[in-house]
Amino acid sequence: MKKLIFASISVFFAASAMAQSGKVISAFNAMQSYNNKEGASYLEEGAKNIDVAITDETTSKATKTWWYRAEIYSYIASDEAIHAKYPKASLEAVRSFKMMQQLNEPKFKDWSDATEMMKALTSVLFNNGVEAFQAKDFKSAYEFFMGISDVNDVLAAHNSKVTENTLNTALRNAGLSAENAKDTVAAIGAYKRFLAVGPDSLKPAMYQTLVLLNKKHDLAEAKRLTDEALTKYPDDRELLIDKINFFFSEGKQGEAIEFLKKLAAKDPNNESILYNLAVAYESTGDTVTARQGYEKVLALNPNNFDANLGLGALIFNKANAINKVMNTLSMSPADQKKYDTMKVERNALFNEAKPYLEKAKTVKPDDPEVKKALTTIEAISK
Repeated sequence: MKKLIFASISVFFAASAMAQSGKVISAFNAMQSYNNKEGASYLEEGAKNIDVAITDETTSKATKTWWYRAEIYSYIASDEAIHAKYPKASLEAVRSFKMMQQLNEPKFKDWSDATEMMKALTSVLFNNGVEAFQAKDFKSAYEFFMGISDVNDVLAAHNSKVTENTLNTALRNAGLSAENAKDTVAAIGAYKRFLAVGPDSLKPAMYQTLVLLNKKHDLAEAKRLTDEALTKYPDDRELLIDKINFFFSEGKQGEAIEFLKKLAAKDPNNESILYNLAVAYESTGDTVTARQGYEKVLALNPNNFDANLGLGALIFNKANAINKVMNTLSMSPADQKKYDTMKVERNALFNEAKPYLEKAKTVKPDDPEVKKALTTIEAISK
C-alpha cells in the first residue's frame, strides 16, 4: 500500500512539474504573440502564466523562467495600453532581473539581451519615480528610484552599468522621496549609496544631509559621519560648523577652538564665528583672548547683542567674584582695609561692564539676564 501511495505521489509531482513547465512555455508563446503585434492582452496572459511558474519549486529555480518574466513585465511597464493596470510592472521586472543574477546559472546565454533590456528599463523606472513623486506617492517614488540602483548592481556583475548621471540623480531622488515619506532610515540608506558612487563635488553636501538626518536618528553616527567627512574635506564650512556645534552642545567649547579658528581665517568678518570663538576661549579661562574676540565683534558691529552681553558679562563676573570674597571678610581692621581696596576694584569693574550691558539692553530691552545684571550693579554700587 505504501508503495502505491509513493508511486502516486511521484506521478503527481511529475505531472505538476510538467504543468509548470507548460506555464513557462505558454508565457513565452504569449510574449511572442505580443511581439508579433497581436495585442497587449497577450502580455496579461503571459504575466498570469509566468507568475504561476515562479511559485513552483522546479521552474522557479530556472533562470529562463525569470528571464521571461523580466521581459514580460518590462514590456508591460512600457506599453501605454496596459501599464495602468500594472503600475509597478517595472519593479516586478527589477525583481526578476535580481533573481536571475542570484541564480547565476552558467548555462544561461542571454545576458547580453538582458543587459540591454535593463538599460532601457532604467528610463521607465525614472519616469515612474517622477510621476509617483508628483502624485505625492513618495513611498512608491522611493521604490522606483532605488530600482535603478538595483538594476545597476546587476549590470555591474556583467561589466555594464547605468549612466552615472542617471544613477546619481536617482539615488538623490530616492533619498528625497524617502524623506518626504518620513522614512529616515530609507533616506539615509539611499544617500549612503550615493556617497559610494557620486561625484566628489557633491559629497560634502551629501555628508551634511546625512549628518542632519542622523542627528534625529542616531547622534553617534552623526558625529562619526562628521569626523569621516572632515578627514576628506577638512575645509568645508558646513562640516566645520557641524563639528563645532557638537562640541558646544556637549559643553566642550574649548575643543572647538581649532575648528573655529579655521572658520575665522576663511571668514574674518563673520560676527557669529568671532563671537563663538570668544566664548570658546572664555570657557578655557583665557579671558584676555576672549575679551579681544568680543571686541573684534563690536568693532564690526557696535550693536551686536551677544558680543555686548558677552563682554559685559565677562567683566561683570570678575567684579562679582571680588564681591563674593568681600562678603567673606571679617570686621577686623585688616579685613576692613582689604574690603575698602576691593570695593574700589569691584566698582571700577562694574562701571566698566555697565556700558556694554546698557548697549545690550537697547537691542533687547526685555532680556532678563541683562536686566538682572544692571539691577545688581545699581544695588551694589550705591
